[in-house]
Amino acid sequence: MALIILSLHGISQNDSIVVRVRNVDVVMMKVEGGTYHRGCTYDEDCHGCCLKQVRGEHSVTVESFYMAKIEVTQELYLAVMGENPSWFKPDSAITRYLKRPVESISWYDAQDFIDTLNAITGLYFRLPTEAEWEYAARGGCHDDPFVFAGSNDVDEITWYHYDDPKILNVCHAWTMPSGKKKPNSLGLYDMTGNVAEWCSDWYSDNYYQRQRRFQDPQGPTSGETKVVRGGSFGVLQHPSLEVRYRRGVSPEKKDMHIGFRIVLDKN
Repeated sequence: MALIILSLHGISQNDSIVVRVRNVDVVMMKVEGGTYHRGCTYDEDCHGCCLKQVRGEHSVTVESFYMAKIEVTQELYLAVMGENPSWFKPDSAITRYLKRPVESISWYDAQDFIDTLNAITGLYFRLPTEAEWEYAARGGCHDDPFVFAGSNDVDEITWYHYDDPKILNVCHAWTMPSGKKKPNSLGLYDMTGNVAEWCSDWYSDNYYQRQRRFQDPQGPTSGETKVVRGGSFGVLQHPSLEVRYRRGVSPEKKDMHIGFRIVLDKN
C-alpha cells in the first residue's frame, strides 16, 4: 500500500500531498477550484490568427483537485507497471535518466497505468480533464497572465526545439529530467514542453463554440481522437507551446513526444 503524507508546507501557499508508491514519491499539488476564461475571438491576435480549435471565448468553472507536480516519470511507470516503454529510456537503470518523463505510450496505456496505480494505493487517480489541465497551467486562481505555463519567456520554463539550426542545443533533441526549469505559480513543472500530455476528453475542433459557459466540462461524449495539451521538446516555439493550444491524437498512438500527468480528486 502507499504511504500518504499530508504536507503542511506548500509552494505559493498551496498544500501538497506526497504519495509513496513502491519507494517512489509522487508529489500532488493542491489546485483550488475556480472560474477562468479560455478560447479566443476571431479578431484577437494569436500570433497572427485565432486558431479554429481555440475559437469561441467562454467561461469555465472547475472543482478543486490535486495535480502531480511533474509528469509521470519513467521511474514511477517502471515501479507501477514493471516495464519502461519510453523511446528515451536508459541502456541501464541509471536514476537520472529514469527521472525523465515516460513517453511512447498510448492513451489506453496511460489508463492501464492509472488503474494499476489505483489498485496499489487504494486512491482514485485519473487523467485531468482538458479544462482542469488548462486551469492548472494558467496558475489556477492565480490566473497567470502568461502565454506559456509560468512565464512569457519560453526558455525559463520549457524544453523545446529551437527554430534555428545554428543554435540547436543537443539537449533539446530529446526529453529532459522533469522539474529542472521554472515552475508556474502552483508549483507545477513542465506544463509547457518536455512531453505533451494526454487529457481524459475526446477532442473536437468546435467544442469551445457550443456554449458560453462550462461547469466542470468533461468534453464531447464521443470522438476519434483524445485531447493532448502542452507541446513537447520536439515542437517549435509558437503556437503549439502556448497554454491555450490544443489538438487531438488517436488514443492508440504511441509517440515519443507524448506522456501524461495524473490528478487526484480532493475528496
